[in-house]
Amino acid sequence: MPHHQDDCRKLIKNYRRRLQILKENKALQGISTPPEILLEIEDIESEIEKLKEELNKINLDNEDSITITIDNQQIIIYAEGVQEQITRFLSGSVKNDMLSRKQVKQLTQEFGLLKATNTNPHLRYVEGDISYWHEQRLGIDELKLQFIARKIVLDVCERQSVIISDHGKLSWSAQQIMAMVLRIKKNRII
Repeated sequence: MPHHQDDCRKLIKNYRRRLQILKENKALQGISTPPEILLEIEDIESEIEKLKEELNKINLDNEDSITITIDNQQIIIYAEGVQEQITRFLSGSVKNDMLSRKQVKQLTQEFGLLKATNTNPHLRYVEGDISYWHEQRLGIDELKLQFIARKIVLDVCERQSVIISDHGKLSWSAQQIMAMVLRIKKNRII
């Protein structure tokens, strides 16, 4: 692990300790807490957020991209784009609510999986695909992750004019994205 990562982690740890002491002090003093303490709390919270962002960027740089080979053609997926998609569509907590068939269909619409792409029109989702995903009985966030991964692959293939022969290859490629997501999540500081 590079020294800069270690330094960021140590600083975050030290700032959190100091923040805990200040917050305990604030709790004891209540409304009579001196403004200097309140300002220091705000400053430390801001510094922690900056350090977390910097550490997440370092981790992302380490996970720059993956190359996936589909039917003898390569596509490149960049970690930054994956992280943006995940952040946009997934809630912060894991939800295991089982979905109705109607909800599964709504999610396929939300992720644009019902629309045919120019490069891979044969991979658009149809009623059979909706039934399949409903029968999997996945929680909402797990299903969203599956759909996000597929959408990312389809979008990149569209931009790079890569044809995917079937849903099996799409699924395999999506699994590669999901593995990248797990590596990103493992390296993140939340």
